[in-house]
Amino acid sequence: MLKHCPYKGLVPYGEEDARYFFGRDRERRLISAALRASRLTVLYGESGAGKSSVLAAGVSHDLRDDPEYALVLFRNWRDEPVASLLNAARDRLSKLPGFTANGDDPKTGDLNTVFQRWSEAAKRSLLIVLDQFEEYFQYHPAETHRGTLAEQLPHLLNQTELPVNFLIAVREDALGTLDRFKGTIPNLFDNLLRVEHLSRKAAQDAIVEPLKKFNEDLRAGRFSTSDDHLHPIGIEEQVAAQVVNEIVRAQGEDQERVQAPYLQLVMTRWWEREIENDSQTMRLSVVLDELGGVKTIVERYLEDTLATLSPQDKEVVAEVFRYMVTPTGRKIAQTTTDLTKNLLNFAYMGERSLEEILGGLQAARLLRKVPPPAGACPMRPVTNSPTTLWLKRPSSGGGSFAARNKWRMQRGRKKKQSSEPKSRPGSPRQRGS
Repeated sequence: MLKHCPYKGLVPYGEEDARYFFGRDRERRLISAALRASRLTVLYGESGAGKSSVLAAGVSHDLRDDPEYALVLFRNWRDEPVASLLNAARDRLSKLPGFTANGDDPKTGDLNTVFQRWSEAAKRSLLIVLDQFEEYFQYHPAETHRGTLAEQLPHLLNQTELPVNFLIAVREDALGTLDRFKGTIPNLFDNLLRVEHLSRKAAQDAIVEPLKKFNEDLRAGRFSTSDDHLHPIGIEEQVAAQVVNEIVRAQGEDQERVQAPYLQLVMTRWWEREIENDSQTMRLSVVLDELGGVKTIVERYLEDTLATLSPQDKEVVAEVFRYMVTPTGRKIAQTTTDLTKNLLNFAYMGERSLEEILGGLQAARLLRKVPPPAGACPMRPVTNSPTTLWLKRPSSGGGSFAARNKWRMQRGRKKKQSSEPKSRPGSPRQRGS
């Protein structure tokens, strides 16, 4: 896998990737306008629609130098939310010229007072974006007491003089969780925006424009120190349109829009193959013939990654993802310590450490690091679909995941039994070993 690429694969775009982020011009304008004009905006969309990418590489980047506003993008819900949000806001505002926090301590947790003071010190209105908000309810389901975000957020939104606007981004299937605030936040759903999957035209832009920009950067010497042996590769609009049609066909379910993870995964693999072939242009025949088509590319990505693992390590990965993806498809961040505790009863017979196995999945972009809680370094799945498909599909031996799990439990019992001391005739049987 090459270090530099015009496409992101399965990893969401960050603000640092804005240079190669295309196909979302309309959404960027609408969200930016709503965020500046309304006290509360609720942004929702299906998992994988690209909400986090458009907020980071689009909206946050677009408003970064706005002299009237300071945008804080927050999505670290695993740790204590109020203190984490204040720390994120202080980190963002501290980059503004002349800003000082005026001695305010985020540990006090009074969002109203601190935001008011910091807005005055920054001489800007604050725009607070609460991304992946469904994870707040996941990690803090019972928060109601004084000082928590659940108690403070309605109060903030009802302060008409407070120079702070909020955007809550949530998965569509979790939109109903916001009903928790219905009695305390007036007009909760009055300003709803939905992020759709990419239109065909937007998908073509997301294919053609990043490649153009990357080629410009190559010619300007931006990657001159890279050892990837990169060279410019062109693409025709007609070819881009054809591969979009192939992606739509592969998605099935009568979908006319393009799922960004599909597109990014296909384009990453296609571009890397053209680099390997020393091609001067992107050829559709490479997708259809050499790589076996769009559906094959997506299916083989996980298979190729898992093929590098031993059978024992594959079993560990299956067990790990049981704790990182819920039955409804929600992703849960886990630290290595958490996973180690969860796997205490798992009979692992391989040689590599859990850190080494997870590191390989991170390198393959199946896991990514997220902001750490209290000094730890949690990871979470990049996308659900390849992982959950693998967990549900039959194994090479014909057994389901449930069957493989049953086999692992049986193997664990046998291993435990074999390690128990044998009782000698006439002696009491030893226990507790």
